[in-house]
Amino acid sequence: MSSTENIQLGRISVALQAEDKRRRKAALQELDDLVFGKNEPMNVDEVAEVWEIMHRNLVRALNDQAEACRDFSINLLKKFFGVLTPCEKNIIYVIPMATRRLGSQEIVEPSEEVRLNFVTLLRTIIQHYKDYLSAYLGDFITILGRTVTDNYPSVKKESCTCISELAKTIPNSFYNHCDSLVKPVLTNFAHQHYKVRVASVNTIGDVVQYGNNKIIEIVATPMAERLFDQSGGVRMAVVEVAGKWLLKLGDRYSWWHKLIPLLLTGLHDEVEVIRNTARKLWEAVGEQYIKENDNDEKLRDKLDYLGKDPEHYPSNIVRPNLGCRTITQQNLCKLVGGIGVELGDWMADIRVRSAQLLCVLVLNVEQDVTQHIEKILPSMYRACNDEDKRVVENVELAAEYMGYFVPPDVYCHLVLPTLEENPTPGHFRVFSAILRGSNRKLLVPKLEIIGGFLQQAPICRGKNFQYQKQILQCCKSLMIVCQENCQQVSRDLFTVIFTVLSLAADEEIRQESFKLLEKLAEIEDLTNVEELYECQLRSLLKLIESNPESWTIYSSELLILRACLVYSGSAASQHLDLILPMLKQTMGKEADPELRLEQFLLLSNYLMRRRENLRKSENLSEFITTILDEIILPSLVWSAGRTAEAIRTAAVCCLCTALDENPNYSENSTSKFGAIETNKLKEMEENENELSIMGMCEKESELECEKITKSDEQFAKKCLDVGTNKTIYELQLFPDTALFLKFFNNVMPILTSLVDDNAKKTRLYSLRAICQIMSIGEQLSCLNDEHVHQVYPVVLKRLDDGCDDVRFVAVRTLRLVWAVAPKDYDIVFSKSHIDTLYTSTIVHLDDPDPKFQEITLETMKPLAKLHPELLAQKIQSCKGNFRNQRSLEVLLEYIYDLLSRKS
Repeated sequence: MSSTENIQLGRISVALQAEDKRRRKAALQELDDLVFGKNEPMNVDEVAEVWEIMHRNLVRALNDQAEACRDFSINLLKKFFGVLTPCEKNIIYVIPMATRRLGSQEIVEPSEEVRLNFVTLLRTIIQHYKDYLSAYLGDFITILGRTVTDNYPSVKKESCTCISELAKTIPNSFYNHCDSLVKPVLTNFAHQHYKVRVASVNTIGDVVQYGNNKIIEIVATPMAERLFDQSGGVRMAVVEVAGKWLLKLGDRYSWWHKLIPLLLTGLHDEVEVIRNTARKLWEAVGEQYIKENDNDEKLRDKLDYLGKDPEHYPSNIVRPNLGCRTITQQNLCKLVGGIGVELGDWMADIRVRSAQLLCVLVLNVEQDVTQHIEKILPSMYRACNDEDKRVVENVELAAEYMGYFVPPDVYCHLVLPTLEENPTPGHFRVFSAILRGSNRKLLVPKLEIIGGFLQQAPICRGKNFQYQKQILQCCKSLMIVCQENCQQVSRDLFTVIFTVLSLAADEEIRQESFKLLEKLAEIEDLTNVEELYECQLRSLLKLIESNPESWTIYSSELLILRACLVYSGSAASQHLDLILPMLKQTMGKEADPELRLEQFLLLSNYLMRRRENLRKSENLSEFITTILDEIILPSLVWSAGRTAEAIRTAAVCCLCTALDENPNYSENSTSKFGAIETNKLKEMEENENELSIMGMCEKESELECEKITKSDEQFAKKCLDVGTNKTIYELQLFPDTALFLKFFNNVMPILTSLVDDNAKKTRLYSLRAICQIMSIGEQLSCLNDEHVHQVYPVVLKRLDDGCDDVRFVAVRTLRLVWAVAPKDYDIVFSKSHIDTLYTSTIVHLDDPDPKFQEITLETMKPLAKLHPELLAQKIQSCKGNFRNQRSLEVLLEYIYDLLSRKS
């Protein structure tokens, strides 16, 4: 080095001690130009000479009051360290100064940029002076422990990089001092910048890799939490670090149970790149394990006899290699407890990840899951009741995988007793999934046990929506897996499915039940579901026939009986010997009033569809007669109370349906009735007093028999055109006149009294029933004038009823009653009756309602045929008292026309 340069260095040294910061900065710049100038930079020896002269001044500049000077001096030091031959004396003053500026309790260096530059200087030292770092390791740990928690994100990242470099450079010395860096680095795991979190995860990976691996106990949980990070980069970092640990960590076999979840959770990540990375790393871990343990005889035997994948294995799933399966099998016992706890964690994301991890573990451990299934099942049951669908779906998938590997005799022994104790929807969801994954050959021998269990009343009669849904899923799984082998338990499956259908309040459950019944019919090689009902319905009825006197409207047995009558079509008519006793006991006077009302409405709807329902009945006459004599008629007898009034209304409505010559039936009647029944049940739950029962009865009556009041014209035609319809004869309701007359004598006194009932609907239906009975009597040609005289007075009184609907029906009923009068009716002997009829009817030609006037006029025309002379005489005698002269003139003209044709 020339004398000129020596003089220049002396001037620079003096300038570096000047008070003016501009002179100090200029001196640093001059030194930089002198040593590292672009034109003529010094060689290594010359740089070493300059360093010997100037290094103390540069180190003192690190403590300069001017930020620019401190920053410039750091840059110069990095340049010197990059050129100088490594020697301990080069860093002997720099590191203590760095410790003073950055490693104290309160960091002395105020500038973020300078702190960042300082850390990069430390990184340069680590890279070039690795042989001399051990002596200063404590200083490095102190400095980096402080800077890694710096508020400036860039300082954090650079500090993390420094820690990693330090761990890799001097692993032996780092091993004993790494513990103090763990907690500071972990504080960055929640930093708002994802790059800081990524750097921190990678740093923890290096700290564990090159330090004391017992730290895994501390870092495993924070690392697992980063698997829920919103940034895919952070999750990728966790997966890569976990994979590196599993491949390269010194004592990794002792930490499998901590490391496996970190990597396997990545197999279900939302990002495909992360999933692929996790899969490749996991495969590499398994392959490395096989290589490392090639002396293991058991493992070598498995490799030697390793064939193709099992025949019964989940589709679209690549089987893990033998090493992966062996590692997981050895550590599942340590993982099961933690998964069970986390499936019940308060955070949804943790529950989801745990459920996903369970799926992967089951696929890896395969048959070995059998020895742990008893521990994990309770947690799976609870998780399947989770509100988060992601948790439920993954646990259900894990249960399905279990079905592939756990023999049915094992899981039946474990699951069925649990279901019997306290069944929930979650229990049956898990069970149905296990069944869905089962081997058909192994499951068939257990069908009778499973079917017998599911058809038990406490099991299959739940009313919760999810419970019913999962019960059906169990049946569906059995039918899908076992197919035609389900014939041996078809009765049990029918009982379960039909019971769920009976108790279902949701349309989705009903539709699913119908689909499963169709599937069961196919399995049994039957043409349709109706044939299935014919085969299986009797066994179901026998299950519910005991103790019907204790039923209420909420009893499952009642709902099952109702479903039999509503859904089974003509199949139920073949088992009337079982159905009739149940109807008698639930509709008798001793039965619950609400239940009686329910049953009358049910019976009305059943009889309304009797063309379809009763077409295969062999003892129809006996059935209908019993219904009329022992159920309906006793309920028509008057008794006090609003409840009794409601039951009378329902009973007389049911009587009308039973006597209807042309019952309304449509393809949609079943579904309509189902809707009516559901609505009615809800209303019954909301109303607890007798008035609600009455109100509901009236509402239901309107739904079932609304044609009476909606269309009077249709009703009149129906009542009068009695000769065109032979439905009564076809159904053989009254095979002989003696049976009908006996019925007439029993029911007509009651109906004539009910025509005066307080309830409008009761009066209305009573008149309709009278019409029907008189119509049947006319068809059988067994009624005489005494029967007419018995009925018409009470009908005549209803012409003055306070309800217009009743008046309209009464006037038409009157017409039909007298139409039954025999052709040889003695008008002389019965003149008083005819006189009463004409006198009471004719006044209504002057009714305030024009429509009622017209109906009365049309009714009196056929009545005039009885004794036209008498009617003409009455009209003439009172004609002056009427406002409605037009109707009188029309009626007189009609009478004169009759007389002229008669003569």
